[in-house]
Amino acid sequence: MKTTIVFLRTHFTAVVIMALGCVAYFVLIEEMGGAEFIRASLFSTEDSQAYLGYAQWITGDSAYCNPLRSYFYPLLIVIAQSFCGITGIWLMQLLLWMSGCILIYCAALRISDRKSIAIAAMVLAISNISLMVYTVHALTETASFFFLALLVFLLSGNFRNPKGF
Repeated sequence: MKTTIVFLRTHFTAVVIMALGCVAYFVLIEEMGGAEFIRASLFSTEDSQAYLGYAQWITGDSAYCNPLRSYFYPLLIVIAQSFCGITGIWLMQLLLWMSGCILIYCAALRISDRKSIAIAAMVLAISNISLMVYTVHALTETASFFFLALLVFLLSGNFRNPKGF
């Protein structure tokens, strides 16, 4: 508990910016139609329907199998859908986006050792409207953003910051 309070006090600006980013996200989604927009657009593209078909093939509910598609993202869809249905897929996308933005902040802080640069990097990531909108589509872009941010964060451990994160 004490370490959480110290972390929040140390990175208060980043926490506030992330909270403001989430508020902006929900305002944007509400302006686009809210929950109805999410339900209507999650599998509205040809690619997202293909991922859904592949996910259904994984669970044995479909004969569809596309050998050109990767196996990992449909597996994530299956896992997320097993928790909360379509809402689970949207929550997975949202958490991947938010976590990616936080990882960008942490990586920039590790690399530069300056909060101002880390906050600027986080603001750039949060303000990417395309990534916000991709969270309401079952496409790999949000997962790719998260895993690239994770890779940058892991690689940033090799940069100068002897005191660690």
